[in-house]
Amino acid sequence: MRSLSVRYKIILLFSLITVILVIVLSRISYVTVREIYLEQAAGHVKTLTSLAASDLDASYLLFLTAKADQAHNYYQSYLDGIVRQTAVANAFIFNKNLDVLVSSEKHRFGSELILNRSEIERLTIHQSGSSFPFADSDQNWYIWGFYNIDDRFYLGIRENINRLERINQLSTIFFWIGAAGVLLTVMGGWIIARTVARPVDKLVEFSKKIGRGDFEAQVPDKIYGEFALLKETMQQMQTDLAAKNEEREQLLAQIAHEIRNPLGGIELLAGLIKEDSLTESPAHNHSSKILQEVSGLKEQIAAFLYYNKPIESKPQQVQLKDILKDVKLIHAQRLQDKNIKLNFEDADYPLFFDPQHLKQVLTNLTANSIDAVEENGHISIKTFKNGSHGFEVCDNGPGLDPKYRKNIFKPFFTTKSNGSGLGLAICKKLCQQNNALLEYDENYKDGSRFIVITKE
Repeated sequence: MRSLSVRYKIILLFSLITVILVIVLSRISYVTVREIYLEQAAGHVKTLTSLAASDLDASYLLFLTAKADQAHNYYQSYLDGIVRQTAVANAFIFNKNLDVLVSSEKHRFGSELILNRSEIERLTIHQSGSSFPFADSDQNWYIWGFYNIDDRFYLGIRENINRLERINQLSTIFFWIGAAGVLLTVMGGWIIARTVARPVDKLVEFSKKIGRGDFEAQVPDKIYGEFALLKETMQQMQTDLAAKNEEREQLLAQIAHEIRNPLGGIELLAGLIKEDSLTESPAHNHSSKILQEVSGLKEQIAAFLYYNKPIESKPQQVQLKDILKDVKLIHAQRLQDKNIKLNFEDADYPLFFDPQHLKQVLTNLTANSIDAVEENGHISIKTFKNGSHGFEVCDNGPGLDPKYRKNIFKPFFTTKSNGSGLGLAICKKLCQQNNALLEYDENYKDGSRFIVITKE
């Protein structure tokens, strides 16, 4: 559940609560309605049996045991009258052995009474009771009522309670009501989640732009309520960061200016000394060394300023092979000096990248590979498309020491004696500005492999 977004967590939580409530309430409602109806039906059948027994002449009951036709006809007529007057399904008289002696129905039964033996035996004289509901073979629902006439004979009636079947159908009705409730809850949860998640998504995207140094990013609109306060806070943060960034840029520019001026003087004087000295003299060699160091310092200052200034990207569809032509020209002399082969495999599809930024990234990665490989080495650049777009730069150099790999993209970290430590940091920043990802393949065993994954 931790991996789910806030939107789906809200929907899932709402749905889960609703399902539990619907199941519990539906079951409680069904059981309550059923119990109330059965309680009413039991009370009704008890009343009917008591009323039916109130006019019963019990003096002839012994003759039923003797199979006397006159007694049988008398009670048969009496039971038929009960059926007509009360509209019950059946009325009958039985003894304590649960043998039916006379019934208003021709159908003979008795074994069914065995299921209610305990209820019957608990009745005292002139007390009525009822059975549990039951269904016949046609799925018609009934309930029995019993009345203890004396210690040997009982009166029984069978009442129709077909409404119980309709009540049982409530379970299905409640199920569909619950399903509709769940659907409505999911829809409501989706609307609420969308209401919450949409401003959050906008603010997250806005914060990403600020994090990338885009201090001119447009503040998201149509954000209300509590999120409006967060938007105002982030807008103020954007303004403050923009002001501090401008102050930093001015400071860096001033520092660079103050450093470049004396470097220019040093470079000029060293050049004059070199021109006035003999080629093999110590002064000539020292001045050459000074000029070399000054040139390195100027390159580091330029790289430092480039890394710290805002980078505006204009991504577009660009072919890597077109960019590689300029990169080869830039490194042509170094490739020739070390006799390095530069191979290129093109998948012939465009990359979505700012052309100048892509050129800078490819130039820096290729320069690092040239520094890493020995003479007669090789460098390969290949585009790929296997679920994502991008390209890779591989070389057969010694690779990076594992203890350095976690720091290679940090500014000013370098393993070179004359490196600025900003090459890979600039590449990383340029890739981020173009929604691309720069990674070092730690599983590559034949040298170094850098991968750039671009947005489609």
